[in-house]
Amino acid sequence: MSSIASEAVLQIRNFKPSEVAMLTWAFAVAGIQNKHLMTEIGTQVAKKMNDFSPPQLSHIAWAFGALSLRHCDFLKALSSHVVLHISAFKPGPLSNIAWAFAMVTFRDVNLLSHVAPEIARDVSELRPLALARCGWAYRVLAVHNPDLMCAISAEAVKKLEEFPTKALVKLVDAVYLSPTALDYDKLETKLSAKISKVAEFLLQWKAGQLLHERDAETYRSTMTNFGLVECGMVGTPLLLSQLGIGPPSLQFMQQCRKRLFFKQSQDGQNRHCFDDGCRREVIALQYDVRARDQSTHEWIVRYVGEPPSAQESCATPAAQRASANLLLAVELPGRYGCNEIAFAVLVEFTARVLSMGVDCTNADDCATVEGSVQILYSTVPSISCIGAMQQVKTLFPKMCLQFVEQAGLVPD
Repeated sequence: MSSIASEAVLQIRNFKPSEVAMLTWAFAVAGIQNKHLMTEIGTQVAKKMNDFSPPQLSHIAWAFGALSLRHCDFLKALSSHVVLHISAFKPGPLSNIAWAFAMVTFRDVNLLSHVAPEIARDVSELRPLALARCGWAYRVLAVHNPDLMCAISAEAVKKLEEFPTKALVKLVDAVYLSPTALDYDKLETKLSAKISKVAEFLLQWKAGQLLHERDAETYRSTMTNFGLVECGMVGTPLLLSQLGIGPPSLQFMQQCRKRLFFKQSQDGQNRHCFDDGCRREVIALQYDVRARDQSTHEWIVRYVGEPPSAQESCATPAAQRASANLLLAVELPGRYGCNEIAFAVLVEFTARVLSMGVDCTNADDCATVEGSVQILYSTVPSISCIGAMQQVKTLFPKMCLQFVEQAGLVPD
């Protein structure tokens, strides 16, 4: 593919429009992000936009979106071309273009406002995945169009049985922000039913069962086969509710704002944690636990990219090793299993409980652990992290675990 790309760059001016579309499609499907080739393709297509048919432009835009490559000249030229020749484009290519713009976060309100009525008018031509991607694109780019969302949700209800769970998650999240979508309740009910399969699977595991290699492999493969990375901002609370994990207290949330907003510097002054403007992933866990005539009340706070120091952990080395082997993570696309900070914090918490003298191999001993754990996470957790929460709940059945995700940063 590298050799093809190098030669194609030299000859791209002689390619026919259909050949350019086929070449970009091939690299996108293969997942090969050859920036030199795609930059040259974007430049050439932007200059000769009128030579390409609507389906060809749609495929090329899709390729840039799939590869997460933002070619501004191409996107600007494509936007102008679509607005001028909008009657030539069908809903499928238009929704593809909207999705591509969203994938590279290129917000063109004029374009999206022009194509919305065209998509809504013939929305019946869109398949479930296209409906989900179109709704998701308008949500991500923050372009509010109630008529389009109503049309998408109404059409989605007709095709609910054809929706993959992942696509339904994206669609429900998009429609949730549109109060005029009358069919929202039907979509959420269907999503809840689909997510219940994940909950039923997680609820069947007993404490310590995942220590066996065969059970661990079954767990990983089944979680992967659900085809989900996370359940979205609507589906996640639905899944947590089915697992008996409710939201934390208002007092805890207020304390989180103080703890996560500021850090004390060496000169004793409070410094804003987000002065650099970075949208950093952060998790805070507060626990109040009683076990073996001991009680402890502590916090665990982690920012992504900031590993804990050796002095920060209250757990013994033996407890840390036992905890790391006790909880099981699953690697999912874009998420990194045991390296996710939410999973790492759950492992740290479990290690601290075991350091109180609790025998993790003895179910009766684990059942003596009482108290509460409250967690705030600045992003939607993966189903791997939710699975780890359920493992902690199963390991310590008398302990109350509460969780809430907050899309964005705590200071927001």
